Amino acid sequence: MNEGAMQERIVLCRTPDEIQALLERFHMVLPSLKRGKAFRAAMAEKFFQHGKVVFIPEDGRAVGFAAFYCNDHVERKGYLSMIAVYPDMQGKGCGKELLTYVEHTAKDCGMRTVWLEVSKANGSARSFYRKNGYVPVEMRPESMICAKMLENASDEWTEDTHDV
Repeated sequence: MNEGAMQERIVLCRTPDEIQALLERFHMVLPSLKRGKAFRAAMAEKFFQHGKVVFIPEDGRAVGFAAFYCNDHVERKGYLSMIAVYPDMQGKGCGKELLTYVEHTAKDCGMRTVWLEVSKANGSARSFYRKNGYVPVEMRPESMICAKMLENASDEWTEDTHDV
């Protein structure tokens, strides 16, 4: 899928209620969202205030989503907080499409790298990130921090580029 088609297919959540509805939809798919409705409401507010949440709609439902931050303008690190694709849509390019969107947005916001944390027990996610250029930079007891240098990332950041 070309970049223009990707941009048209991915939808940005614009309100905390939209974000919370999306998190509710995916709470059985993503283990980190199983902590209860109050946790998901707090995450929705945090993402709305400081991050971005996007999803891929198909046949009237969200089939995948990503939540991320592009607000570290000192170290110029983007951070992928959550990404999930419904099991029946896995292997069809949705995860790659979401990850590519996150990376392009991070680069457009002046970030040089994208960072994420992945459970050591989640072999399929670790493989997905590795295939997409993420390398481990820190090991923790149950997870690893991975990062990717963004290609052609700008060395300059201006107020005009930070709010894409």
